[in-house]
Amino acid sequence: MSDKAIESGEAPVVGWIPVTERMPETAAACWVAIEMRYEVITRLAYCERSGNWQHIDARPILSPVLAWQPIDKPEPYQP
Repeated sequence: MSDKAIESGEAPVVGWIPVTERMPETAAACWVAIEMRYEVITRLAYCERSGNWQHIDARPILSPVLAWQPIDKPEPYQP
C-alpha cells in the first residue's frame, strides 16, 4: 500500500500514525491518542493547519498527542 493511495483515500490506513512520523496533510478531524497522567486516552479531535490539536468543541488539547488516525469515510447513502 503506497502513501499516495493512503492520501488519496483509495486505500485504508491501518493502525495509528505517530505524530513524530507524520501529521495530517490537511486540517481534519481525526482519532487521537492523548497522553494523560496515568493512561493514554482516545478521543475525536481536530488538527489545524498549524499543527495544533483541538477537541471537537474547539478547546485546545493541552496534553501531548502521541498518535492519530483518520476517521474512516462512511459508505455512500443509498435509499
